[in-house]
Amino acid sequence: MFLHIATAGNTYLIMLLFRDALAVRFKGGATRMLTQPKPLSAPELRQTPRQLVQEIDRLLQDHSDGQVACGLNQRGFTSGTGQAFTRRIVAKIRRAYNLKTRYQRLRKVGLLTLQKMAQQLAVTTGTVKTWRDAGLLKAYEYNDKRECLYEPPGPNPPSKEQGRKLRLRSQAALFHADPTNEVQYDA
Repeated sequence: MFLHIATAGNTYLIMLLFRDALAVRFKGGATRMLTQPKPLSAPELRQTPRQLVQEIDRLLQDHSDGQVACGLNQRGFTSGTGQAFTRRIVAKIRRAYNLKTRYQRLRKVGLLTLQKMAQQLAVTTGTVKTWRDAGLLKAYEYNDKRECLYEPPGPNPPSKEQGRKLRLRSQAALFHADPTNEVQYDA
């Protein structure tokens, strides 16, 4: 609180300054209270809007931080400081709002790491990557380095078949008949 006495012609003014208000008392006893909303602090001015945080959370279901940044930039969004989004800005927002990474989301639904997949199939990590590229294993990228998590191989996992071309194996996997779903047609 601050007290100030000023003159304006023949009228004496007594002003009391408060944090967000000003009380003015005129010579005749009339009082006037002037209020103004408290200005936002610098961090509050730069804070990411809640709707944008929700959109980032939604996009992280299917995209890495870098892909989210690219998608937001293409749609015309900017960060709280008015800059274009980068992978680092998205990661900083993700950490500030405790959003799960794409890796954490995929692991939660049961996808396997490269090492775990190689261990389950009793092959090297290089073989797992080769099988992924050939379409024998289903993989999901979780970061901008093209690192992947893998769906569990299921009841018929791929196996090493020396001398048989991978491109033929992946085609055969597409046309593999399932006897439980076959229908007999008698003409």
